[in-house]
Amino acid sequence: MTIEQILLLLACIVIIILLVLIFFMYVRIRQLIRDLEVLQSRLAISDSELDTLINNVERMIKKIKI
Repeated sequence: MTIEQILLLLACIVIIILLVLIFFMYVRIRQLIRDLEVLQSRLAISDSELDTLINNVERMIKKIKI
């Protein structure tokens, strides 16, 4: 094998390794996006829930002041 063939083979191996790494990163990003969507659905607050929370906090503040 000549030095050019060795360098070409080495470059091909490096490219294949980088492609595998990119694939793993893509899979992990998809997992993180899915986890983020789950968290967003858990944190969604409706107007009625927000109003109830505000009223409860106001009542607690009035109790503390009195």
